[in-house]
Amino acid sequence: MKDSLARKEVVGSLSLSLAFFLTAPLHAATLAPQLSAFAMTGGCTDVDLQGDTSANASCLTASPTVSAAANGRASFGNIGASTSVVAAPNGLGQNGDFAISSGSFSDTLNFSVLDGFWRVPVDFLGNLSIGVNSPETGVEARVAGSFSVNGVSIFESQTTALYDNVTGALFYQTVETGNAGITSLLLPFTNGTLNVGAEVTTRSSCGKVTGPEELCFTQSNFFSSARFLSSEVLDFKGEIVRNAEILSASGFDYIKGVRPHEVSAVPLPASAWGFVIALIFLSAVKLRPMRNTS
Repeated sequence: MKDSLARKEVVGSLSLSLAFFLTAPLHAATLAPQLSAFAMTGGCTDVDLQGDTSANASCLTASPTVSAAANGRASFGNIGASTSVVAAPNGLGQNGDFAISSGSFSDTLNFSVLDGFWRVPVDFLGNLSIGVNSPETGVEARVAGSFSVNGVSIFESQTTALYDNVTGALFYQTVETGNAGITSLLLPFTNGTLNVGAEVTTRSSCGKVTGPEELCFTQSNFFSSARFLSSEVLDFKGEIVRNAEILSASGFDYIKGVRPHEVSAVPLPASAWGFVIALIFLSAVKLRPMRNTS
């Protein structure tokens, strides 16, 4: 007899632009440089605020059936965040969990040119992964990641997976992997000053797991992103200003910037270990192959 597949829903959205023109106030007040890292799970909250070095926040909560991890980090020109949640087969009616994290920086840039544009490429790398095995009551899983500059969304992706009454079926999806692209930002400035702020956020969650073979795992991994690369200054005609200088309140060299990603050598953040644990759980669950109904 064929397996019965009552309902499967997957909802996702993704947006990424290759170039952004961001407006700024004509007379921006100088901001004190600020780094912020935030991490939260159902049983933990960690916040780190710094002004000159780096900020790091981390949360890890675990029980015999559910684990959640969140990590946020920030340095000037280089921010990242990651989350993961794993809900294991248990049959105990264990509630699920959630994880939220972010990394952000704000800074004031002073240019050797009075009016013009700051053109900076930003390297963004990460992935969203979501998996559900729910042969009984159904499990809802959610995962999301986003990146914004000066309040403008540069990248946003989110996915929800809901499985109801799926017999012997495993669902797994990687929504976005590899390099999400190098986005070129063009920010206008006047009076030689520009305030800039950037933030990466991630979210992961698994709903209540009740059946003896139910499994949910989610991961939003943008821990290596985003990186502000070597930049340049343009005049209002769009011409590159040779030998232009940028001085920042933080002391970070935005002309030199941060090195781009080496895709083959991306480190595994702490939150990813929960995802590895999920694979271990999978090896203990006997699953029949999914067959399409006809």
